[in-house]
Amino acid sequence: MPNFLQNPLGTETAVISTGGSLSTAVNLGGLRLFGFVMPSTWTAASISFQVSYDGGLTWSDMYDAAGEEMAASVSVARCVILDPIDFAAVPMIRLRSGTAATPVVQEAERAITLVLRSV
Repeated sequence: MPNFLQNPLGTETAVISTGGSLSTAVNLGGLRLFGFVMPSTWTAASISFQVSYDGGLTWSDMYDAAGEEMAASVSVARCVILDPIDFAAVPMIRLRSGTAATPVVQEAERAITLVLRSV
C-alpha cells in the first residue's frame, strides 16, 4: 500500500488568458501529471498538451507513439484522470484549449488545477 505521507499529492495552476488558447508554462519539478481539475466555466474544447525540454524556450506538441496528438475530452468542473506514464519524461508543460490544428480561444481567463505526485 502506498505511503501517502511520504508521497503526497501536489497541485499547480495553469492559466489560459482571456482570448488565448495556451496556458502559462508549468514546471513539474520532477513530479508526474496524474490529472487536472477543470474550472466551473469553459468555452467548449478538448485539452491538448505542449512540452518543453529546454526550460521553456522551445515547445513541442505532444503526440503518442502512434502519431496521435495527446488530448483529453473535458467539460466544466470535472476532474480528468490521466495515465502518469504518459507524462513520465515531461519536465515542463502547457495546456492548450483545442488541438494544434484547431486551437479554441477561451472567452475569459481559465485556471486549470494540475494534480501532481512523485512516483
